[in-house]
Amino acid sequence: MKIITTTKSMLAPIWEQEDELLDKVVDLADYDAVNQVIPDDTLSIEEVFAEDELEKVYLNFAPYLDNEAILPFMASYGNAVFCLGVGEANQGYVYYFDLDFGLHLLTKDGLTTFVRSLKDA
Repeated sequence: MKIITTTKSMLAPIWEQEDELLDKVVDLADYDAVNQVIPDDTLSIEEVFAEDELEKVYLNFAPYLDNEAILPFMASYGNAVFCLGVGEANQGYVYYFDLDFGLHLLTKDGLTTFVRSLKDA
């Protein structure tokens, strides 16, 4: 699947930092639009999807996402995931998707900026 192949190099830094990321949270105070919709103050990172799981995870979430150029790469609680934009129009954007609250753009500034914004749990 082309979307998976294209994304693997973008996600390499995430896999290198997996252990550190599992001790982090997304502080929703940093993301006004999401903070107004989601009742939680933070979103914990519960899992970093392994390279060989990306296609399966993508196929599981594809029916719920309107944009096929979005790839889940990390999970929070429940059926919530952090996603990476991999299309021409959204390359490198980071999103949060929750089955209950929908898809929300976290940042257009890329994966590195997103990871730097994470807080200790």
